[in-house]
Amino acid sequence: MWKRVRRFVWGFSLVCAINCNKLTVNADAGISKFFHGIECAPIEYSVYTIPSYSGFKSFMGYNLFGRKTAQYDLQQKAYTDEYGFRKIDDYYMIAVGQYFDVSLGQRLDLVLENGERIKCILGDMKAPQDTDKTNMFSMNGCLSEFLVDEKSLESTIKSRGDVSTFPCEDWNSPVSYVVIYERYIGVEENGSE
Repeated sequence: MWKRVRRFVWGFSLVCAINCNKLTVNADAGISKFFHGIECAPIEYSVYTIPSYSGFKSFMGYNLFGRKTAQYDLQQKAYTDEYGFRKIDDYYMIAVGQYFDVSLGQRLDLVLENGERIKCILGDMKAPQDTDKTNMFSMNGCLSEFLVDEKSLESTIKSRGDVSTFPCEDWNSPVSYVVIYERYIGVEENGSE
């Protein structure tokens, strides 16, 4: 019984820490002896609405970064998944244009028109000369460029040049919103080591 209660308390704490804006447990709650006075700090975020576009999601090789760059240092903390995508924890490494106020290592989500949410981390920023006049889309009409290990990349992705159908068909939808969190992974808050 105690094992089950401990598991519940741990799971409840984790869910609250991730999802709450502010959690304060009052003394009348049945589990207050575990949570009395605990508060969660809010996670700040910005939401960018994306204009209509094709939904194309391209990729780029992760090994293009020089050894003396912050991008290279961040890649040392990443791994390649079974499809060839570069990830840190469960977050896909991507590049976006400078339209977005985001720094290297910062957490962001791509929220698709079909409701699917792709959890990401910024692994590179697209250069202004490689994007349209808004600095939102690359010249090929892509909003998000996924960092991959091209040697391990799934062959269908390579032939299409588009990751919209991998790792699942749910990605085959344009991005409606980009949510950028004030959370950093693998770097300090200012985007540096």
